[in-house]
Amino acid sequence: MFRFWPTINLAALSAVVFLTGILWAPVHAQKAQANVQAPYTVEEITVTARKRVENLQDVPVAISAFSSEDLQVRDIVDLERLADQTPGLSFATNGSLTTRRAVIRGVSQETRVGDETNVATIVDGIYTPGFTGAEFFSADSLERIEVIKGPQSAVYGRNSFSGAINYVTKKPSYQLEYGGRLTAGDGDRAGVTAYTSAPIIQEKLALRVDAGFNRSGGSFDNTVDGKPLGSADTSFVRLGAIWDPTERLNIFASVSYSEDEVNPVAATLIADDDPRRIGERQIFTYSPFDFAAGGGAPVGRLYDGEVTAASSSYTIDPRSFAGDREISRFTLQATYEFKGFDLISLTGYQERTVETLSDFNTCRNDIRSAVCNTVSPTAMGTFFGGPLAGAPLVFGVLTGAIEDRNEISEDLRLQSSGDGRLQWVAGLYVSREEFTDQTQRLSDGTLATPSGAIVYAVQSSEPLIDSSTEIENRFYSIYGSLSYDFFERWNLTGELRTTREEKQADQVLNAFPTNVAPTGFQERDFTFTTPRVILSFDATDDLLTYLSAANGVKSGGFNAGSVQSPTFDQEENWTYELGSKYTFWGGRARLNGAIYYIDWKNQQITDTDPDNSRLPITTNVGKTEIYGMELEGILSPTDWLQFNLGLSALNAEYKEGTSALIDFLVDCADLPIPCDETNVFGPYTNGNIAGRTVIGTPETTVNAGAEVNYPVGLRGWSFLGRVDYSWQSKTYVDLANAAYLPERNTLNLRLGLDNANWSVQGFCNNVTNDDTPLYALPPRDILGVPHIFTVNRNERLCGVQIGYRS
Repeated sequence: MFRFWPTINLAALSAVVFLTGILWAPVHAQKAQANVQAPYTVEEITVTARKRVENLQDVPVAISAFSSEDLQVRDIVDLERLADQTPGLSFATNGSLTTRRAVIRGVSQETRVGDETNVATIVDGIYTPGFTGAEFFSADSLERIEVIKGPQSAVYGRNSFSGAINYVTKKPSYQLEYGGRLTAGDGDRAGVTAYTSAPIIQEKLALRVDAGFNRSGGSFDNTVDGKPLGSADTSFVRLGAIWDPTERLNIFASVSYSEDEVNPVAATLIADDDPRRIGERQIFTYSPFDFAAGGGAPVGRLYDGEVTAASSSYTIDPRSFAGDREISRFTLQATYEFKGFDLISLTGYQERTVETLSDFNTCRNDIRSAVCNTVSPTAMGTFFGGPLAGAPLVFGVLTGAIEDRNEISEDLRLQSSGDGRLQWVAGLYVSREEFTDQTQRLSDGTLATPSGAIVYAVQSSEPLIDSSTEIENRFYSIYGSLSYDFFERWNLTGELRTTREEKQADQVLNAFPTNVAPTGFQERDFTFTTPRVILSFDATDDLLTYLSAANGVKSGGFNAGSVQSPTFDQEENWTYELGSKYTFWGGRARLNGAIYYIDWKNQQITDTDPDNSRLPITTNVGKTEIYGMELEGILSPTDWLQFNLGLSALNAEYKEGTSALIDFLVDCADLPIPCDETNVFGPYTNGNIAGRTVIGTPETTVNAGAEVNYPVGLRGWSFLGRVDYSWQSKTYVDLANAAYLPERNTLNLRLGLDNANWSVQGFCNNVTNDDTPLYALPPRDILGVPHIFTVNRNERLCGVQIGYRS
């Protein structure tokens, strides 16, 4: 209980700040009228989080927004960097493109569960399905990024279960603009981007083209081929057009194409016979290969304590890759202005292909285990042993996924225009998605007993398809909102969306390792209604306080290959939030905050199939509760100096539920989870996770930054200096809370010179060389045996950027 006191105290302090602001605001309002606005103020940011253009400070929703300039100067190039700068947002991945996921307010997905995400990715108003659709264009091509916190199901619908990340690209303008940027740095980082926007017919038609290449780089090289681990090569081109054929009709269209090639990550294996591996299966639940070499000791399912494993060098199979991806995207938005309302049509089409082939067979060079001693320390070996094999056998096995999908969607809505006291929206959304999901493997050997009997014939010179499932999803929803100003400064907003999801899956192949017949055709429909109610009070023109209740629902899906659990159910949460947005000191300071409580039911987690322990399935646990707070502030004491600060603190705890992943583990006296009665094998765990902390999310995060833009008196040049610091507390790795990643610090620095056209900037990221792993995971090999890995972070990487804008 005592570890919750910091969050309780912070939440209480936040509530006091809100209440004090409400009570003090009327007095302050009278004084503010006599004050003269400061000549320099915090930049105002407009957002479209509620599908209309609004000032960030006027929206009664918790939003962190980053302009194009913010993205560039803070070097926000991916979700990991975005999370470092955003209170309430964290990020998890095992390095593969298919497992990258954002986590908002602790509503964490314990791994890649099905194909539905907890956080929706929106690009120019178009929902992007799955885990592999989040892409970063260059900062020069983005207008802003909006991180919208709390359930947005009433507004965005599908998979905005805990929030949404809204990417807004730059539109063409009727002014000639052009520019570009060159980047070079450590770890083979390199990049070049360019853009141009020009009128074709003045005030009627304009075009914009963005294109570029970026290599993210990495501080660790693969000893086999010398490539930087974790580095990604991204190429993209985007064409946008605006057309104003009449005064009332506006049309925006864009088409884009991008390619990504992501190298394997720097991953470190914790040896199977490491003494901190705990929680062994009872004897009758073992796989015949579930023993470590040398003595036949069973492999521990869990790891005890702080996970800090990192290697000094990495030997990764050069045939592996974290992802090859191609995305084609088309957007068409047409807006017709009637008197008092607008008709808006938003059409989207996207195609995406992704392939991964991962090598999670890495041996640590600095741990001399029985496994690693079998061959030279290398990533190219998987250990198989135990009584059936009779002796350890080592050969390489790569596993991965292939997805090929396309989706077309239409969002048609009517919404009020102008600044009247009554604002409303009524809309219809439909989409259809076709998706082929496959798993694949590549192996160098045939697993056999010493006598020569074939156990599994898996040798292949090219990747083989293990399973293949054809998926078709259809989504229909109607939605609307009413917002009314009453008593002059009070507003009540009600939003509602009713959704029907029709899902079909046809598993046509299930070759290995489950060795069972393919599931065949499955179908299931999900229907739900998601409301949100917001009561807000404008105490002054500069102080907004709001209270909201929002419902989020995420649909269920299929467990291909499972007989007892062929489907899993939808999950839902209710989030209750008290928030405030305050601009003060003549516009030079801004402080936004929120306290919230989340009641989360039927959480989807990965488990094991009752009939086949090697088959991962998705199940629903009973209940989770989360409460926390966020604060985000910015201060500009002068026109050349600015500070920013962000803070998030939360408690996320499972209240009900069990998991087969931690059930029937012996020696549970060493584990922080309950034990059942003693049997002939001793006490064993019952899989109860009640009272455990939700995995994959830190309880506390802090980010702070300072930026200087000081004129140096040389033909309009200014000195730019920026420092950013972020810290996050420990995060638990497993449902038993036996293992955890320690706290992590990040310090980034940028220095340079800018004028109206040119910028020359040097930067260093992770200046202190903090080596805390980014993530830890226990993937199972093709026979179901778990092996614990860490995904290691880059060391200090520095570079230089030269930019030009017209």
